[in-house]
Amino acid sequence: MRGLSEILCAVSTFEHEHSRPLLSSIVVHKSDNTPGMGYFYLCSDLGVSGEFEKTQKECFEFWGNEENRKKYAEM
Repeated sequence: MRGLSEILCAVSTFEHEHSRPLLSSIVVHKSDNTPGMGYFYLCSDLGVSGEFEKTQKECFEFWGNEENRKKYAEM
């Protein structure tokens, strides 16, 4: 799990630095559909809102847009 957390942190930090929503917002616990504490620590470190439902919605909308997928898929 620690390795997965480190990967999620790195990917979300990269996305944030490029003005895209945090991908880690879509990774939630199966039992209650909420992210782990690492998500909230990351948000605090990056200075972004920890409202994961809002961030999760933004993430799905952003990556649901075909133009965004085409534009960033080859990075």
